[in-house]
Amino acid sequence: GVAALVGEDDSLRCLGLVASFFAPVFALILNLGSRYLLSHWRLFVAGWLPPGAWTVAIDCVGQQQRVWRFPQTFLTGVATLPPDSSGVGLLKLDIAAVYLVSTFAVTGTGAIILAAAQEFAAQRQRQRGGEASEAGRAGAAEGEQEPETLWHLGLFILHGAAPALAERAAAVVPPSSSAWRLAPGQADGAAGGGTGAREEALRANQ
Repeated sequence: GVAALVGEDDSLRCLGLVASFFAPVFALILNLGSRYLLSHWRLFVAGWLPPGAWTVAIDCVGQQQRVWRFPQTFLTGVATLPPDSSGVGLLKLDIAAVYLVSTFAVTGTGAIILAAAQEFAAQRQRQRGGEASEAGRAGAAEGEQEPETLWHLGLFILHGAAPALAERAAAVVPPSSSAWRLAPGQADGAAGGGTGAREEALRANQ
C-alpha cells in the first residue's frame, strides 16, 4: 500500500491510500475480534454489507447526477455499469473499495462490542449462578453484587486478545471486580481458535 502510494504510477494512488491507512485498523479489528468472527459472523455481515452496498449505490447516483466526480488520474480505471459524463463506468473499483473498507472499519468495531457484550453477559450469568449455589450450600445469604461497567467490558474484550495488556490496564485503573477476566475454558478457546462460550453464542444465534 505504501509503495503504491509513493510510487510513480498515479493510477494506483487511491488503492495505495486505502491499503496504507486502513491496514492498521483491520489489524486491530482482527486482533480484538477474531474470537467472535465465527460465532457472530451474521452480526459482522449484517452490520457491514447493507450500509456498505447502499453507500456505494449512492455514490454511483451522485456521479450519474453530476453531484461529484473523481479525477481519473489517481484511479485504476477498473469500472462497470453505464459510463458517466467522462465515459468511465459509474461503479469504480477504487471508490467502492474506499466506501466498503471505511464502512467495515466502523461496523466491524461495533460488531465486536456487541458480540463481546453478549459473551460477557453470558459469562456473568454463569458466574452469578455458581456464586448463588455456593452461598446456598454454605447457608449464607447472597449479597448485593457490584454492577459491571463499560470498563469491565473493555477489559473483557482486551483480555480475549492480549491478556497481559489487559492485566496492566486493570492495574493502572482497577475495576470494581475481576468479572472481566475470561473463564479458564474461554481463555483456552481464545488461544486455540475457539470453543466454550463461542459455541454457546453460536447456538444462541441459530
